[in-house]
Amino acid sequence: MFTRKKLVFMLGLVIVVLLGVIIFLELQKKLNPPVVITPEVVNPYVPNDGVTSSAPRDWEETAARKEVPAGVQVPEMNEVIPENLKNEIAVPVQVIPVAVNADSQIRLFKVNGVGGKFVPEKIIANFKDTVHIEITAVDQDYNFIIDGYNLEQNVSMGQTKSIEFQASQDGRFPYYCSSCGGSITNPQGEVIIVK
Repeated sequence: MFTRKKLVFMLGLVIVVLLGVIIFLELQKKLNPPVVITPEVVNPYVPNDGVTSSAPRDWEETAARKEVPAGVQVPEMNEVIPENLKNEIAVPVQVIPVAVNADSQIRLFKVNGVGGKFVPEKIIANFKDTVHIEITAVDQDYNFIIDGYNLEQNVSMGQTKSIEFQASQDGRFPYYCSSCGGSITNPQGEVIIVK
């Protein structure tokens, strides 16, 4: 009988100690939550490391034309863009060689004006390419302006219109909708011409 009481007491003591350990560990989790390291969103198309291109240039930066960062990657047709960059990087829907063995190509991009912004935000092409952009105004009227190339296209809600230019200047050229707030507020984006 004495050993049975001792056994029950010991078993009870073990259960109490286990419960104490569990409670202690739970309190430690609340007081010292685990550090979760969120991976930085890496954009291989337009790196943001502050390093500028080593390509020679014979022009000064302005508000309408900035230097291209080093390592900018021009996306090709049917290239799979990571999910977190689909609203940022435009993939050309068509790439057509200008001529056999020519360095330049015609790149066709589609951009939507929707929700007060342009999607995707960045259009990247090579120097000397012909850049053709189809702009669709999904939910309101938009005007698409590229200051560095002095281009503008007004698009009414529900319409699709095109704008096309020869990439004769390298650099980063902001584009925006002046009727939606201008170059300071949304919607805005960037055409990047890589030399």
